[in-house]
Amino acid sequence: MITYDHDFACRLFYDLLKPKQTDYLENLVEKANKLEKDIELANQKREQIINKINNTSDSTSSKPKEIRNYINNSEFSYESIENLLHNLNQLQQKYTNIRKYLALILESHNLESDKSILNEDLQILSEKISDAIYYEELTQTDNQKCLLLIDNFLHTSNTETVSEIIENITNFEELKDNLVLKVSEKNHIVELPYTKFEIEQFLKQYPNDYKTPQDVIDKEFTGTYAMYNKHPIIARFREAYYLSRNKEMKSIIDSFNYAKNMMFKRDLNPTIIAAVKSEEQLQDYLECLENNNLENFKHFSIIFEINPI
Repeated sequence: MITYDHDFACRLFYDLLKPKQTDYLENLVEKANKLEKDIELANQKREQIINKINNTSDSTSSKPKEIRNYINNSEFSYESIENLLHNLNQLQQKYTNIRKYLALILESHNLESDKSILNEDLQILSEKISDAIYYEELTQTDNQKCLLLIDNFLHTSNTETVSEIIENITNFEELKDNLVLKVSEKNHIVELPYTKFEIEQFLKQYPNDYKTPQDVIDKEFTGTYAMYNKHPIIARFREAYYLSRNKEMKSIIDSFNYAKNMMFKRDLNPTIIAAVKSEEQLQDYLECLENNNLENFKHFSIIFEINPI
């Protein structure tokens, strides 16, 4: 195991490396531990893929097209897990090289060392850190594609073609954060704000329920205007309870009391409660509302398209 005095390293390098690189070194142990878990999980997925390929009962279809799709998905899935493991192992090697060179510098220098010699060694260390950062960014999208292909193979019936799967991945890559609450009385639609990370989590956790980012958006972040407007008191209670119970993970009693406190706030539109990600965000909105300065509410934009009277 590579060990070194973390506090001493920070003192030695703080004034000699760029802030981004110093932060990288401070987080390197945590990053390396997470990467080790990612590699372990990828190896487990590799075993699952092999077992599924070997188990021909998984391919129960008698239709030639679906059989071909299954074979193609098997091949792509195995190639994807091999590619993912290669990327992760390469990054692990880069982390190891950084830590080894860091330990070597600490053995050779102290706070009173010749700064010119120390700077030469730190320049090499800086290049290794920059290389690791570049490789992380370079492989991020590739790893994401691999994981989506792998999870599709492991958790679905595999009747989709690879081109359809890749099209879904492309749709995901083009997805961006949508930090806008849009309430359209004219179109009878409410569109809630979401982040790309939220969409990704739904796709990962419920692969059988959601095939594309649009599936998640339609089912989780889109509702009817009447759902919030027809009985606003009930809607405020329902959304406040969901916010407290599901988003904040509070107890049933606490969530019930929180919902009761919100249900009779007549100036609070229920869609706002549905749109916020936390009780803290909702409190920010209520304070802005009370002070008549909603322009200071920065968590997301709010658009109300109301039919003229």
